[in-house]
Amino acid sequence: MRGILLIGFVAGIILLGVAGAWALRDSRGARWPSTPGRLSWLPPTCTTHAVDPFAQRHERRHPYTTCNSRVTYQYRVGDRDYSGTQVTFNDALLGLVDWNWEAGYMDSSRVIVRYDPTHPAMAVLEPRTPGISFVWFAGVALALVCWAKSRSDAAA
Repeated sequence: MRGILLIGFVAGIILLGVAGAWALRDSRGARWPSTPGRLSWLPPTCTTHAVDPFAQRHERRHPYTTCNSRVTYQYRVGDRDYSGTQVTFNDALLGLVDWNWEAGYMDSSRVIVRYDPTHPAMAVLEPRTPGISFVWFAGVALALVCWAKSRSDAAA
């Protein structure tokens, strides 16, 4: 049991480290220079899943399809033109935790692009990591629960 608690505690600390690294990257990205850009919508990527992983045993299991919106944007830094597709620093989480992110870009093709001044090809529209609060919470909860359980087991 102690081994599992130690693994859980270390996993919680690792999650806190990841969240800290993401927070640092977010704060640095918020200070990146910005430039105007033009947004275009790409065809969505759709995947059909044969079985709903959340379906209960007694429920019918019908195939379902999920689609992810995709964008591209063009921007200029100095005398060079660039293009990007990244909305946030972690677009994989964007579709999971920010389901309506597209609404902020529907009304206009004009966007503000934040780019890394040392590598202008690295750019985002929103210098943030979606779901970072959950990672902070999960890291703290996992580390504290495992630490508290190991302390109570040691006292018993």
